[in-house]
Amino acid sequence: MVHECKVYNLADRPRLDGQRPVLAKPEVYPWPTACVRQSIQGDSAYVTVVLGRQGLGAGGCCATGGTYRSRDGRGWEMRDSGGGWKPLGLDSASAGTASAADTASAAHTAGRSR
Repeated sequence: MVHECKVYNLADRPRLDGQRPVLAKPEVYPWPTACVRQSIQGDSAYVTVVLGRQGLGAGGCCATGGTYRSRDGRGWEMRDSGGGWKPLGLDSASAGTASAADTASAAHTAGRSR
């Protein structure tokens, strides 16, 4: 589901505060913004989401946002300026989701520590 320029998986259970975890969202912008562009589309390979936040009082779109895609709804990639795709990592600028490589690495590390 896409709502207010954030991507949610409706299969995820809401947290104790009633909110669902955010899977993908535009990077943080230092001034107030409004969500002016959002869409979701699926095909046999990917779910593709376009998000765009515009700075309040600014013209055009978009101060933050971009095109995101996922094969499974968990690991998300963002289109870079060169037209390629980069995985969203676990940093504050991303949505807080792990890429497939991050997930595999964490699973491998957990398996070693047992």
